[in-house]
Amino acid sequence: AALEDMRRSEERYRAIADRSEDIIITYSYDSIVTYASPALERISGIKPEEMVGTSVNRLLHPDDVAPTVHSLLSFIRDHPDREFTSLRYRGIDKYGQQRHYETRTRVVRDAEGRCIEVQDVARDVTATRRLEEELRAALESAESANQAKGEFLANMSHELRTPLTSIVGFAELLRGSEALPEEERRQVERIATGSEALLSVINDILDYSKLEAGALEMDARPFDPWTLAHTSAELMEAQRAAKRLKLAIDIDEAVPEALMGDEGR
Repeated sequence: AALEDMRRSEERYRAIADRSEDIIITYSYDSIVTYASPALERISGIKPEEMVGTSVNRLLHPDDVAPTVHSLLSFIRDHPDREFTSLRYRGIDKYGQQRHYETRTRVVRDAEGRCIEVQDVARDVTATRRLEEELRAALESAESANQAKGEFLANMSHELRTPLTSIVGFAELLRGSEALPEEERRQVERIATGSEALLSVINDILDYSKLEAGALEMDARPFDPWTLAHTSAELMEAQRAAKRLKLAIDIDEAVPEALMGDEGR
């Protein structure tokens, strides 16, 4: 009766193993396979009966045999009180294709604590690993493109700032000249204001990396809103005159004479 109960129990668990989507393999301490589930053929193309009596290491990628065996033997030796561990390795299917597996490995010991059998439930994670590699490649490509963009902006802003600094300097010299008529002085003021505003924009481009990192800080100083509005309008004076448009500047009386903020930005 006891033998019959054991036979039925074995048949029940074997039926479960046979229907499992994961590969179930049992092998002895010396790596000889004693059982392989039908999922092995479905996933790798290798028939279970071809594996029984041979080394389980046949299923592993040659480069992963040594580290996988070392990891398992270290677990068996160093953790006599533990039953389960996990392994990750590459395998080679019947057609020479590489596959990735993650296992839930159980070590069966005798009464004296010696390993007598290893039971692996191996899940094929090839599709997941392939997706991870594609995502990693996409991330590296995006980071490379972002770095190239940053270098381009830095180079371009430098090339623009060099001649613009000269324009700002000469505009300041002209503005300080006492020989300029009133109308020409107003035009020089507009050149100076516009070039300084453009220089501020170019300097902001150099801070683009800070902006992306959320680390750009505002330069808060006192400024006159009335002056800000009129100098901003003067930047468009040439376009306004060319199109014969009228530009009205209307500042509410409630606006204070001084505010704190980053006037350039």
